[in-house]
Amino acid sequence: MKAVDFELKRSEVREAERVARETELQTELEAAKQDMGTYPQVLDQVRRKREKENQKHKTTLRKQDKLLFVGLYILLNLAEDLAVERKMVIRSLIPSLVTTLTRRFDDLLILVVTFLKKLCIVGENKEAMKRLGVVEILNRFVPCSSQPLIMISLRL
Repeated sequence: MKAVDFELKRSEVREAERVARETELQTELEAAKQDMGTYPQVLDQVRRKREKENQKHKTTLRKQDKLLFVGLYILLNLAEDLAVERKMVIRSLIPSLVTTLTRRFDDLLILVVTFLKKLCIVGENKEAMKRLGVVEILNRFVPCSSQPLIMISLRL
């Protein structure tokens, strides 16, 4: 559970760093506009940096999604025991699952929605999901290319 939480926090930090680097590249580009002699060179450098950054970001996200999938799959199997499931909920599993719904990896999304479906059997978990706006987040999955994801989202 700690590994999943750590990975989600790490994802937030990486996204903030990516936005900061993008802002830095934008300011570099704006500064180069003042000097039109170096502008084409700087534009080419910024373009290469952005491409490299995007490729690195995609690779990192793919690896992170796989890691989250494995961690959440283990937690789902451990949650078969009701006492363990309650401990997970006490340690704020539901908010972690809700933040994971913003990912794009279909298998991970199916697993997260399945986990939420399992947790919603208990009334207090339903209330927590309502407060976190799970229904609004799941609305974006209804017109989706993944048929299993649509079906499980509609069942939740």
